[in-house]
Amino acid sequence: MVTNLENLQIEKGTNQQRGLIVEIVGLPGAGKSTLFRTLVKNFQWMTGGFVPHFRDFSNVPFYFRNFFSIVPMLVGLQVKSDRLINRREVVNMLLLNGWHEVLMKKKENTDKVILIDQGPISLIGYLLNWGPQNLQTSITHGWWDKIFNHWSQNLDAIVYLDTSNATLIKRIRNRFEMDNKKVIYHVNGKSDQDANDFLVKCRDRYDQIINRLITNNHKMRVITIDSGKNSVDVIATTVISEVESLK
Repeated sequence: MVTNLENLQIEKGTNQQRGLIVEIVGLPGAGKSTLFRTLVKNFQWMTGGFVPHFRDFSNVPFYFRNFFSIVPMLVGLQVKSDRLINRREVVNMLLLNGWHEVLMKKKENTDKVILIDQGPISLIGYLLNWGPQNLQTSITHGWWDKIFNHWSQNLDAIVYLDTSNATLIKRIRNRFEMDNKKVIYHVNGKSDQDANDFLVKCRDRYDQIINRLITNNHKMRVITIDSGKNSVDVIATTVISEVESLK
């Protein structure tokens, strides 16, 4: 695999003209992180676009600025809520509210492809699937319109990895058994039917989000790849070819 990727690096690495922002999206087990690491490691003209971590002191101004900009909405959510919004959900909202500005500044000052793993689509999906019910009421309609508009104009492409539910469930369960990583609650320890229902819900939500983004920006490229039928080598080659066509 490395040999093929190195050949691509030599052939294509000098053709970059402007920065691009590309998000890698997929359900648990689809291979997002593996593809992200493979591309960033093997291609110097690709770099990671990482979230401003809230525990990093240098990012305090970012979080304060975005927190105060949505305080009125947060107050409304807490007053008329089925439950209190938790810290993770607030952080996700703050990232959606202002992270695009950070990425755009980076994009304007580089000719590299900025890859995002667990980016805005994942954050939106989490909030809409698992957040308080009133995140989808009139209280937040204006905010969501702004969020989708910002990200539809900032994302140049989406790499959407997916495969059969049976393959995803097997991968998730094997990952836990082999690596002893944190259990993915909705799959490990659940019946096959419950795990399947969870994946269907997540996939439907991603489809809704992506459709809304491309409706706002018809130029956005969506690169859909079956990660169960293609090796990481083949997937990486496909992504490189598609990204090159955007240059």
